[in-house]
Amino acid sequence: MTAGPVDEADRYTAMCDARTALALSLGTSVGDIDPASGYSMSRRSYESVRHSWVSSIKYHGFSAVYEQDSLDKARAFWLERRPEFIDGDDWLAAGMAEHREHWQSIGHPCNRPSCDEHGDGLLMLQAAEEVRQQIGR
Repeated sequence: MTAGPVDEADRYTAMCDARTALALSLGTSVGDIDPASGYSMSRRSYESVRHSWVSSIKYHGFSAVYEQDSLDKARAFWLERRPEFIDGDDWLAAGMAEHREHWQSIGHPCNRPSCDEHGDGLLMLQAAEEVRQQIGR
Protein backbone atom coordinates (compact mmCIF):
# COMPACT_ATOMS: atom_id res chain seq x y z
CA MET A 1 0.00 0.00 0.00
CA THR A 2 1.39 3.36 -1.03
CA ALA A 3 1.07 6.37 1.23
CA GLY A 4 -0.67 9.36 -0.26
CA PRO A 5 0.29 13.02 0.10
CA VAL A 6 -1.89 13.48 3.19
CA ASP A 7 -0.24 10.49 4.86
CA GLU A 8 3.19 11.90 4.04
CA ALA A 9 2.25 15.31 5.44
CA ASP A 10 0.95 13.67 8.62
CA ARG A 11 4.15 11.63 8.95
CA TYR A 12 6.30 14.73 8.46
CA THR A 13 4.28 16.70 11.01
CA ALA A 14 4.54 13.87 13.53
CA MET A 15 8.34 13.74 13.06
CA CYS A 16 8.60 17.51 13.56
CA ASP A 17 6.49 17.25 16.71
CA ALA A 18 8.66 14.41 18.00
CA ARG A 19 11.87 16.38 17.36
CA THR A 20 10.36 19.42 19.09
CA ALA A 21 9.39 17.32 22.11
CA LEU A 22 12.86 15.79 22.25
CA ALA A 23 14.54 19.21 22.03
CA LEU A 24 12.32 20.56 24.81
CA SER A 25 13.01 17.52 26.99
CA LEU A 26 16.75 18.15 26.54
CA GLY A 27 16.35 21.69 27.83
CA THR A 28 16.31 23.62 24.56
CA SER A 29 14.34 26.83 24.86
CA VAL A 30 11.30 27.22 22.63
CA GLY A 31 12.93 30.16 20.85
CA ASP A 32 15.85 27.95 19.78
CA ILE A 33 13.66 25.35 18.08
CA ASP A 34 12.95 25.68 14.37
CA PRO A 35 9.14 25.50 14.20
CA ALA A 36 9.13 24.10 10.66
CA SER A 37 11.43 21.14 11.39
CA GLY A 38 11.58 20.74 15.15
CA TYR A 39 15.37 20.84 15.09
CA SER A 40 17.31 22.66 17.78
CA MET A 41 19.01 25.81 16.52
CA SER A 42 20.62 26.47 19.91
CA ARG A 43 24.20 27.52 20.51
CA ARG A 44 24.78 24.07 22.00
CA SER A 45 23.63 22.41 18.74
CA TYR A 46 25.84 24.71 16.70
CA GLU A 47 28.85 23.95 18.90
CA SER A 48 28.16 20.22 18.61
CA VAL A 49 28.15 20.34 14.80
CA ARG A 50 31.22 22.58 14.75
CA HIS A 51 33.06 20.26 17.17
CA SER A 52 32.23 17.27 14.98
CA TRP A 53 33.77 18.95 11.90
CA VAL A 54 36.85 20.27 13.73
CA SER A 55 37.46 16.90 15.40
CA SER A 56 37.12 15.01 12.12
CA ILE A 57 39.59 17.37 10.44
CA LYS A 58 41.96 17.15 13.42
CA TYR A 59 42.34 13.37 13.17
CA HIS A 60 41.73 12.74 9.46
CA GLY A 61 42.83 15.91 7.70
CA PHE A 62 40.78 17.61 5.03
CA SER A 63 40.40 17.09 1.33
CA ALA A 64 38.65 19.81 -0.63
CA VAL A 65 37.90 17.21 -3.29
CA TYR A 66 35.95 14.97 -0.93
CA GLU A 67 34.71 17.23 1.88
CA GLN A 68 34.47 20.84 0.71
CA ASP A 69 30.87 20.57 -0.56
CA SER A 70 29.65 18.97 2.67
CA LEU A 71 31.48 21.52 4.81
CA ASP A 72 30.07 24.37 2.74
CA LYS A 73 26.53 22.98 3.10
CA ALA A 74 26.89 22.58 6.87
CA ARG A 75 28.17 26.13 7.26
CA ALA A 76 25.48 27.51 4.91
CA PHE A 77 22.81 25.77 7.00
CA TRP A 78 23.95 27.63 10.11
CA LEU A 79 24.65 30.87 8.27
CA GLU A 80 21.07 30.93 7.03
CA ARG A 81 19.55 30.15 10.42
CA ARG A 82 21.96 31.60 13.02
CA PRO A 83 24.45 33.94 11.31
CA GLU A 84 25.51 35.37 14.67
CA PHE A 85 27.01 31.99 15.61
CA ILE A 86 29.06 31.47 12.46
CA ASP A 87 30.24 35.04 11.85
CA GLY A 88 34.05 34.95 11.86
CA ASP A 89 34.18 31.27 12.88
CA ASP A 90 36.29 29.34 10.36
CA TRP A 91 35.77 25.64 11.06
CA LEU A 92 38.32 24.57 8.47
CA ALA A 93 41.08 26.82 9.82
CA ALA A 94 40.38 25.62 13.36
CA GLY A 95 40.38 21.98 12.26
CA MET A 96 43.58 22.29 10.24
CA ALA A 97 45.34 24.06 13.13
CA GLU A 98 44.39 21.17 15.41
CA HIS A 99 45.35 18.69 12.67
CA ARG A 100 48.86 20.13 12.37
CA GLU A 101 49.28 20.26 16.16
CA HIS A 102 48.03 16.70 16.62
CA TRP A 103 50.26 15.13 13.99
CA GLN A 104 53.25 17.26 15.00
CA SER A 105 52.91 15.94 18.55
CA ILE A 106 53.04 12.37 17.18
CA GLY A 107 56.11 13.21 15.15
CA HIS A 108 55.01 12.41 11.62
CA PRO A 109 52.48 13.63 9.06
CA CYS A 110 49.09 12.04 8.80
CA ASN A 111 48.86 9.03 6.52
CA ARG A 112 45.81 10.12 4.53
CA PRO A 113 46.87 10.30 0.89
CA SER A 114 44.15 12.83 0.03
CA CYS A 115 44.91 15.22 2.92
CA ASP A 116 45.40 18.72 1.56
CA GLU A 117 48.03 19.38 4.24
CA HIS A 118 50.13 16.21 4.11
CA GLY A 119 49.08 14.18 1.10
CA ASP A 120 48.42 14.68 -2.55
CA GLY A 121 45.16 16.48 -1.87
CA LEU A 122 46.21 19.64 -3.68
CA LEU A 123 47.17 17.64 -6.76
CA MET A 124 43.80 15.85 -6.60
CA LEU A 125 41.99 19.19 -6.31
CA GLN A 126 43.83 20.58 -9.34
CA ALA A 127 43.08 17.45 -11.36
CA ALA A 128 39.40 17.59 -10.38
CA GLU A 129 39.25 21.26 -11.41
CA GLU A 130 40.78 20.43 -14.78
CA VAL A 131 38.16 17.72 -15.33
CA ARG A 132 35.37 20.14 -14.34
CA GLN A 133 36.65 22.66 -16.87
CA GLN A 134 36.87 20.01 -19.59
CA ILE A 135 33.28 18.92 -19.07
CA GLY A 136 32.03 22.47 -18.65
CA ARG A 137 30.89 22.38 -15.02
